[in-house]
Amino acid sequence: MTNRTEAHAAEVNGHEHTAPATSGTFNDRDLRKLSRLYYAAQGAQVAAQAAAQAANEHAARFREALADACEAMDVQMPPPGAQVDTRIDWKSGEFEFVPMQQRG
Repeated sequence: MTNRTEAHAAEVNGHEHTAPATSGTFNDRDLRKLSRLYYAAQGAQVAAQAAAQAANEHAARFREALADACEAMDVQMPPPGAQVDTRIDWKSGEFEFVPMQQRG
């Protein structure tokens, strides 16, 4: 990488002072490497955001289906924002709402 530090040299109290470079030109090898890494990071960030959005959408659909199923059985759902875990036995269909601090 070349820099433009020389252009920033100045006389300060009779001494030459060199300020840090704020711009420059990358060589081709470094530029290709940085480009690949930058676009890989951007792609990973987009994928992570899409995955988080998909997880939130699936969780919302699960909560909606759970509420519908509970309503059909006349079972009261915990209030919105309640710190509960929904334990479901996927074989028998039995379920319970358990306060988070009672996990275990």
